[in-house]
Amino acid sequence: MNILGIYYRHGREYGSESSACLVKDGKLVAFAEEDKLTRIKRVNGVFPEKSIAYCIKQGNISLKDIDIVAIPWDSTCFDNEMAGFYLKYFYQYYPMDKGSISWCIKQLENMNSNVHMQDLQSYFNKHRCDVPRVEFVGHHLAHAASTFFMSGFDKASIMVVDAHGEKECTSFWRGEGRNIEEVYRVEMPNSLGWYYVAFTHFCGFEPKFGEGKLMGLAAYGQYDKEIGKKVSEILRMENGLYELNPKLIFGEHNKSKFYADWFENIMGKPRKSDIKVFYDDEGCISGVKFGKIDQYYKDVAFMAQKYLEKALLNCLNSLYKKTGIDKFCLAGGVHLNCKANGVLAEQPFVKDLFVIPSTSDSGSALGSALWVGRDSLVKGCKTSTVYWGPEYDNESIEYSLKKNHLTFEKRDDVAELTADLIAKERVVGWFQGRLEAGPRALGGRSILGNPVSPHTKDIVNQKVKYREKWRPFAPSVLKSRSKDYFENKVDSPFMIVACQTKEEFKRHFPSVVHVDGTVRIQEVDKENEKYATLLQELERKTGYPIVLNTSFNVKDEPIVCGPDDAIRCFLKSGMDALCIGDYIVKK
Repeated sequence: MNILGIYYRHGREYGSESSACLVKDGKLVAFAEEDKLTRIKRVNGVFPEKSIAYCIKQGNISLKDIDIVAIPWDSTCFDNEMAGFYLKYFYQYYPMDKGSISWCIKQLENMNSNVHMQDLQSYFNKHRCDVPRVEFVGHHLAHAASTFFMSGFDKASIMVVDAHGEKECTSFWRGEGRNIEEVYRVEMPNSLGWYYVAFTHFCGFEPKFGEGKLMGLAAYGQYDKEIGKKVSEILRMENGLYELNPKLIFGEHNKSKFYADWFENIMGKPRKSDIKVFYDDEGCISGVKFGKIDQYYKDVAFMAQKYLEKALLNCLNSLYKKTGIDKFCLAGGVHLNCKANGVLAEQPFVKDLFVIPSTSDSGSALGSALWVGRDSLVKGCKTSTVYWGPEYDNESIEYSLKKNHLTFEKRDDVAELTADLIAKERVVGWFQGRLEAGPRALGGRSILGNPVSPHTKDIVNQKVKYREKWRPFAPSVLKSRSKDYFENKVDSPFMIVACQTKEEFKRHFPSVVHVDGTVRIQEVDKENEKYATLLQELERKTGYPIVLNTSFNVKDEPIVCGPDDAIRCFLKSGMDALCIGDYIVKK
């Protein structure tokens, strides 16, 4: 059976994480995110045509061979019951501002089953195919399936936290075998996703995209009792869980689309982003100047993060009390917060914890397909790899190198040569094998540097990635050696669960250890043989099997997908060399 999972949001005002996956006879064979294929970041409301085309090709089938299309929204509830749910809002929080009312109306207009069926009809008709059977899967159920069915756990407590699903913002599940049952839920407007977006915008970062910056900035802040009082007016710990003040969502929105005016009455004047981007004659970024961040906003970030962690801890503890299962699976956009995930992993009642790396909305396409095909699912092994995207052979790579008039060398020992360059403090683009899923670079499409050098972080931030100089990078480390340096309680193959660096090594890796001593490691094993070889070679040359690893892209671009993307990014950034397939290119 061939099941095509599709995630997208109809309408230009919605999110930009369109994706598709193919589950063939119980096995995941392909997954792709549309922005990486179109090369256009943050484009809303896009139907994932290129992602579908890739999945079909990778599965060696035709569109006519699709048996079921799985959609990670229970769109049928937007046909009827959601109108009553939103009407309840209207009376409960009257007077609602016009923006909130408009949002509810657009949800009903764009999320109903007729709209999804029309989109599918249009796509399949264009390809001269009939629309196969369509299954609508609840959004949080899809998230829950995406993490549980990839965890390898026989049974687990499952927690999904994001901005919102159909009604729920946080949901709790029990997974066992091929079954997932909801335990209970927290409904709108109690959204930890909206809460964190509000503070992201307040601190001068781009809402819905800059939440990772807020998390990173939090480490530069400190506990402030007065700020804590302000934050507690917005997010309260209630009844063993949490409660978001509805004024954040439903008050007048004259100053910000992402929080009500009342928010500024509590928190004060928001920070302006104050970013200046400089371009060269060819229109490529040549530099970025960032404005100063006052200590107040660092402390706000610290307290916002602290309260998020408190709320998540309450939720995890409550879930454990209800299920009694000490293995946990996490999903939903809020769980991109690796610092919070690390706090959860360290709890004494947590025996093991798994976070699906494509934990935000793009991963719900995967979950919907896995849920629909659960009866034939091949279960039992924890996934330790997410190399599910396109791959390019040496012939394709060499064609692109010649087309771009580059001087290159083909080598049998590219891993060893790359390690030598990194040991000499060169920054190298690394393009190998299939494209990884999710927002983290995991050794498929990476920019690599020497973590031992104190200069690498500044060079990569300022001359390669064009990012704020305070933002941290992550290390990849041989799995067999990770516990020599880091205090990770659970397996960490995906850079999504932070942990502390052992005290004696905090000064050894200045370019990957954050100011608070945390790291978000990627443990590497034989699943990526060439990358593991690189780390082994680095140990011989530097004494440590560790490399700085960041995503292969520059500011405002998606992670590179094909050879042309990698070459273009390499040429217009401050990288010193490119290791692409079996080829080495040096500047």
